[in-house]
Amino acid sequence: VKLLNEIKSTFGRTYSIANFTANFHLTKDLDLVTQLGGQTESTYDFYYAGKDVLGVSQSVSGRARRRHDNIGRWTNENYLAYKHDFGKHNLQLTAGASWYYQRSTMTSVQTENFFDDYYTYNNIGAGATVIPPQSLYRQEQTMSYYGRLQYNYDSRYLFTASYRNDGASQPAIGQKRGNFPSFSVGWNLHNESFYKESSLADVISTVKFRGSWGVTGNALLPAYASWQLVGSQSSPFGVVTTPISLGNNVLAWEEAVQTNIGADLSLLNNRINITFDWYNKVNRNLLLLKELTAESGYPNAYQNIGKIRNRGIEIGVTTVNIDNKDLRWTTSANFTMNRSKVLKLNGAPIFGTWAGWIAEGRPLNEFYGYVRQGVWSEAEKAQAESYGREPGDTKWQDTNGNGVKDIDDRVPLGNAMPSWEASINNRISYKGFSFLLDVGGMKGLSLINTARHLMQNSATSVNSFGDILNAWTPDNQNTIIPAVRTAQDRGNPSEVADSYAVEDASFIRVRNIGLSYTTRVPWLQKLLLKSLTIGANVENAFLWTKYSGFDPEYSSLDAKLDQGVDIYQYPKPRVISFTLNATF
Repeated sequence: VKLLNEIKSTFGRTYSIANFTANFHLTKDLDLVTQLGGQTESTYDFYYAGKDVLGVSQSVSGRARRRHDNIGRWTNENYLAYKHDFGKHNLQLTAGASWYYQRSTMTSVQTENFFDDYYTYNNIGAGATVIPPQSLYRQEQTMSYYGRLQYNYDSRYLFTASYRNDGASQPAIGQKRGNFPSFSVGWNLHNESFYKESSLADVISTVKFRGSWGVTGNALLPAYASWQLVGSQSSPFGVVTTPISLGNNVLAWEEAVQTNIGADLSLLNNRINITFDWYNKVNRNLLLLKELTAESGYPNAYQNIGKIRNRGIEIGVTTVNIDNKDLRWTTSANFTMNRSKVLKLNGAPIFGTWAGWIAEGRPLNEFYGYVRQGVWSEAEKAQAESYGREPGDTKWQDTNGNGVKDIDDRVPLGNAMPSWEASINNRISYKGFSFLLDVGGMKGLSLINTARHLMQNSATSVNSFGDILNAWTPDNQNTIIPAVRTAQDRGNPSEVADSYAVEDASFIRVRNIGLSYTTRVPWLQKLLLKSLTIGANVENAFLWTKYSGFDPEYSSLDAKLDQGVDIYQYPKPRVISFTLNATF
């Protein structure tokens, strides 16, 4: 209650958006399109913590802050579009240029040591101690040129080719522009005269083969990511300027080279529709915020770390099972499978905060750590001491058999990406009734259950599970939970995430169940209603999984090295809703 009453916080945001589009018909087949856009965003954040708020501002007799942020975004795109038919030939050409610019500013002022709480953040100068103000100015822009050719002959043969030259301010000098070509082809076999005349056309009405190859670029980096930046901070000698980030004068665009091969089939008068896609995607010059050694003097820096490959298949099937006057039943099913591999890594393997790592020749999103074999017993005291351990400590597998617990004992423990993913959706309608059932699942994925790992660990300052009562003692040696230790003796739990923390998170989830009824009885017309629909829906109805955490479908962290880490992730809620829709 004291925090609510004596901490005052106010936040506000204003937007302004403007867009303009002009289309000039230069000739019958040629158009010039111009688009302009602008957006400004202004936010303010005012904060005051009173003089007597224990643990927040009591030691500094009150703290006030006023912060203002302003962001402006402007876009401009101009392109020529040409379209013409030459008999059975259809040709479309597009050529243009686009520009994007963003400017950001921030100012923050903070003071402490107030003689009274009366002014709060409205008179920040009443604070006797002035914290060095902070300010920021940042700008980013991109400039692109592009062209595209689309050709279609008699709806049988399809061809598309495109080329982009993109420039961005974030990469290093000499690396700011990238070239990204692509092309695709397609063949509608079902439109060939010889196919139409064959008996196969009566069974398979649509047959289309397609393929594509292309390069796309990624320069999603913070402004000045390639620069060595300096900042100011307080010191006993006053405000000093110090380096705050390590530059990278060869930081370049990340490129994704992707090949796709696919087919589309429709059978039995379009009652069965099948799509199949195979893809092979190679990311070159992969961008990563990489942690640096302490000797460098910097915590991290953006680097192009290597090359990775993702390869997989996607299959979709849609069927019309029943379709008559009163009853219609359709089913849609999807299946995806992806395999990744690090083809090249510039330097040694890269490790995340928990057990994630990137290593050449290994899959992405893999967990790498120790294999827990149990807890050292008193009968194993001599052997435990040879590893620098004692009875009651966690017992890890000596993988390399050198008689020492070291980093070479770590092995792959699982992967945060599933071996495959599938879903099936059924819709049934009968007269005015409609029923929906949506089920999905993943197989072969793992998660690090940090809740169990930390809350069965006596070294942490957080609460503990009741399982801690089953911790090792001289009278309870048949357990997987180590003895109660102090934080100093136990160490950092995240540094010893092992196979016990990695769980199989495969699951099947009933994502949606819905039932509705629509009536169009004549008496509704007296109420000026055309129809009335009532319905009920349940989201996240059921879940089957061996995972002991709250929800197997979420990762708490988005970093490339920490996928699949569940840090007290809030579970997906079950939502029951009722609807009433009236059409007039």
